[in-house]
Amino acid sequence: MKNKIALLFLGMQLAFAGYAQNTGYMGKHFIVSMDASFSPAYTQPNFYGHSIVDNGDYFAFNCFLNPTIEAIVWKKGSLGVGYNYFSSYYNAEIYLSDDVFSTLNYNFLYQVKSHGFTLYYKQYLGDNIAPLGHYFKLSFEGLFFNYQFKDLLSQQIIDLGYASDSRFSSIPSNSHVFGVKVEYGYDFLFFNYLKISSGLSVGTTFGGYKETFLSDYLDFVSDSGNEPLEYAKTRILGAYWVGMKVGIGILAF
Repeated sequence: MKNKIALLFLGMQLAFAGYAQNTGYMGKHFIVSMDASFSPAYTQPNFYGHSIVDNGDYFAFNCFLNPTIEAIVWKKGSLGVGYNYFSSYYNAEIYLSDDVFSTLNYNFLYQVKSHGFTLYYKQYLGDNIAPLGHYFKLSFEGLFFNYQFKDLLSQQIIDLGYASDSRFSSIPSNSHVFGVKVEYGYDFLFFNYLKISSGLSVGTTFGGYKETFLSDYLDFVSDSGNEPLEYAKTRILGAYWVGMKVGIGILAF
């Protein structure tokens, strides 16, 4: 009986030793990276206020920054956690009444800044092993943002008597939105230490769709005050739904 227990204990030790040798890459299990995901700013201004349509700036891009730490959990997969940051401007179309019978829409400039978290899993494809080669990545992200009115010299709101309207306050308002994203990419490893990544992602946030319905005047009457928030969520969705990712990292320990 004692011999059987000893053999079982030895077998468990060998199994754990084999697991330790087969996971990780060259004995290392953790990767520290900085990723950036870019998408063109077509109609809405980017973080410095330019867009392709309004400014003719074909180098105007949105950008999400993602520092991450990633753990190789088995030979073909890894789990990661990180921080995300996004900043941009956007135009909110808001209806204002100058009298009982006249209601006009105006475009006002706002700024949105988002801080949040990223959780993801990467599956390496074919004969590739973590952290090398083609991969498929699934991410869940939380974006906690604030937005504020930036058209501080707008004479329209003063002339129409809306200077005290909360929609035009320079004090930031806070909200949040969550999103999911899938990414296909390739990881290069140089000198068994330096990791360079590239990829293409598509995703969606669970919010930001309502702005497409705000052109209906009745929405403004029944939902007054929410326009800047809904446009902020739509701005995040517009930058989030597609991305071109580049990243650099190190196989740390």
